[in-house]
Amino acid sequence: NRLVTLGDTKSEVFVKCGRPSFQEQRTEMRQQGRTPVTVTVDVWTYNRGPSTFMRTLTFENGRLRELQAGSYGK
Repeated sequence: NRLVTLGDTKSEVFVKCGRPSFQEQRTEMRQQGRTPVTVTVDVWTYNRGPSTFMRTLTFENGRLRELQAGSYGK
């Protein structure tokens, strides 16, 4: 019963989950075959309080690529 699924856009996740507690953005250079490509990585963290696990969502070029559960929030 996930609210979001891999491949969702940042806009879709924002509508479903609201504003994250923390955000960071970076760019990474990666090889695609012999061609270097720039990938924009956004990491959103949701901290919903001490009774819920924190969630970290990682986006690459605006699409959700990874979901992680952390420790209890604060």
